Amino acid sequence: MATLGKVVVQLFEVVYGQPPSTHIPYLAGDSKVEAIDRSLKGCEDCINMLKYHLSKAQVTMKQQPDKQRTEKTFEVGIWYMSSCNLVDNRLWLA
Repeated sequence: MATLGKVVVQLFEVVYGQPPSTHIPYLAGDSKVEAIDRSLKGCEDCINMLKYHLSKAQVTMKQQPDKQRTEKTFEVGIWYMSSCNLVDNRLWLA
């Protein structure tokens, strides 16, 4: 979701200019034809599996940078130096 001022818009809508279509999950037995029922049930299982693996990947991607983060405290009135992208940065807390 992107925030434009006070309006919250999904990224899909920003890129394509329309809201994403709504996924209506298939319930077993909705179709009277057995082959279609099996096929749609298989598609629904695939979608659920993809959602599961996507959420696991997102958690893993968040955990990797979080491992490198450390808690730091700074005192007012002291110069601090850090090195970011081979450029020295000085921070004066007043």
